[in-house]
Amino acid sequence: MKYGMPGLLCMMLAGVALAAGPRAASEQMQASMLVRGSITVAADGSVKSYLVDHPEQLPREVVNLIARNVPKWRFEPVARAGQPVIAQAAMDLRVVAKPLGNDEFALSVAGTNFGRPSSHAAADSPPISYKRRPPPAYPALAANARAWGTVYLLLAIDHVGRVQHVDAEQVNLGVVGGDREMGRWRHALAQAAVSAARDWTFNVPAPASGATSPHWLVRVPVAFTFASGAEPRYGVWHRYLPGPRVMPAWAGKLDSGDSADAVGAGSISAVGEGLRRAKPFEGA
Repeated sequence: MKYGMPGLLCMMLAGVALAAGPRAASEQMQASMLVRGSITVAADGSVKSYLVDHPEQLPREVVNLIARNVPKWRFEPVARAGQPVIAQAAMDLRVVAKPLGNDEFALSVAGTNFGRPSSHAAADSPPISYKRRPPPAYPALAANARAWGTVYLLLAIDHVGRVQHVDAEQVNLGVVGGDREMGRWRHALAQAAVSAARDWTFNVPAPASGATSPHWLVRVPVAFTFASGAEPRYGVWHRYLPGPRVMPAWAGKLDSGDSADAVGAGSISAVGEGLRRAKPFEGA
């Protein structure tokens, strides 16, 4: 859907590295916001209802986009004691505005992340939480270039809360430069986040009876920014240049359908425990 939002282009271009030039910036840079809320799914997998947090703080175009799309979604039914039940879960939506020219933008829901359903058996155990999380150092290469962004980590956590494996699944930037520059920035931010995460520890639930997996898989965002706070305030567009998604070999094949960069700041998203879409998500 096309929308005219004159002020948005100025915001996007404000974060562009000078070497890239305005044309390169307008072709690459997008704007994005993360919308948080909850969703209730009926026993047959249809959407029974949904809520977005603080809709009054969101642009009207974003509220309308969500209203047109979310009610049409279908999910795999959630079972309890072998019977399909109504289930509620947290919902994060990555909304993206892509420039079309002439101050027009195409809005879409580019990514989703759903929490553990309230009626799922796993809901009886506490979620994974941080025990010790020393922050990463800002890499000098990125800091000297005033490059900032968010690294989305994929971690394997063992049954005593230690990190077994960790890799950067995706690195999104908030500034534009040449291809080689951006590659170096992404690599530097990813290495800093991965290095710090190796020393993290977590509070983990007791293994379920009959569990065979040697670890839990979780996604965690790590924001590198020069501003106070890890994310702009809720409902505000921010510059967005998504990086390629790279799945580490140790993770195997993941079919949860969640998006790596739809996990909110400070959150821990357990892979495979959330609501599942009936069909793979392809944007909306």
